Amino acid sequence: MDVAKVDPRHILVMGYSRGSEAALLLADDYPGLVHGAVVYSPSAQVNGGIPHYSTAAWTKDGEPVADGLIPLNHVSGPVMAIAGSDDHLWTSTLWAQQIVEELDACGNRYPHHALIYPHAGHGVGTFPYLAAGTRYPLTGREIDLGGTRAGNAAAQEAGWHRVLALLASLGP
Repeated sequence: MDVAKVDPRHILVMGYSRGSEAALLLADDYPGLVHGAVVYSPSAQVNGGIPHYSTAAWTKDGEPVADGLIPLNHVSGPVMAIAGSDDHLWTSTLWAQQIVEELDACGNRYPHHALIYPHAGHGVGTFPYLAAGTRYPLTGREIDLGGTRAGNAAAQEAGWHRVLALLASLGP
C-alpha cells in the first residue's frame, strides 16, 4: 500500500489496557497521522514499566515518557474509551471518564465517549472467551480481572458494535 495515499482522517489507533497508554500518546503526539483512538480498559496516565514499575514504559525519540497524566490537547479526532464497571485490575472506569473530561476541557470538537459496561471487568473488549483464572504471563500467577462471563460477553458485543459505528462515521 502506498502510504502517501492513506488519508489520516481514517486512521485510529486501538489499545487495550497498557496499550491504551500507547494509543493515547500516539493520538496526541501525531495528530497529523492518527485521527483518534479506541481504548479498552484504559489508563488516563502513563504508568511505569512492567514488572517493577521503576523504569519508563514508553519512549519517544529515545527519551523516556514520564509517568503522569496523558496530555490529550492535540488529539485530532474521536476517542472512545470502553471500560467495565467491575474492573479488578485497575480503575479503568474512572480513567475512561477522565479521558472524556480531559477532551472536553481541551475543546476537542470530535465525538468522544466513555462507555461503561455493568458486570464487565478488565476483559471488557477485544479478547473474547478468556478462560476463568487467567494467568499473568510474566509471573504465571492467576489474576482476577473482575466482571462475569456474561457481563464481559455483553460488553464485548455491545462495545464492538459501537466501535464499528464510530469507524463507519469516518466515511469512505
